[in-house]
Amino acid sequence: MDFEVTYSASNLISICYKGEYVADCGTYTGSFCFGMTVDLEQGSLLDLKKLYTEEELSNIRQMISDEEYEVIYGALGNGPGLLTAEELLGARQDYWSEDNVFGFFIEDGGLNFIIEGLPRYMGDYGVIKVTL
Repeated sequence: MDFEVTYSASNLISICYKGEYVADCGTYTGSFCFGMTVDLEQGSLLDLKKLYTEEELSNIRQMISDEEYEVIYGALGNGPGLLTAEELLGARQDYWSEDNVFGFFIEDGGLNFIIEGLPRYMGDYGVIKVTL
């Protein structure tokens, strides 16, 4: 597993982890990605609701709905055979819940969302960047 510190401030750090796995006795491989944002003063994981106001989250949702994001990884989009980020995020009702602390990471100037569940031929997962 590899990791990258994608954002660092005096009281906050955001990390992106990426790797590959082998399943079913070696017959299937796949890749994964998850994020982690930590409050360094409290020593706790942060979710979106601790980082952004409800108004900011509403704006982020609207940007995703309006496809105002950059695809960083994965076969996402409006073309034939592709899935939009909104379709995938909308299928996961828990995405905006208090419990989701691993589905995003911060970079300077943007918020990256990790979208799980893509088929292998689409990259296993996707990452989109919403510029704030």
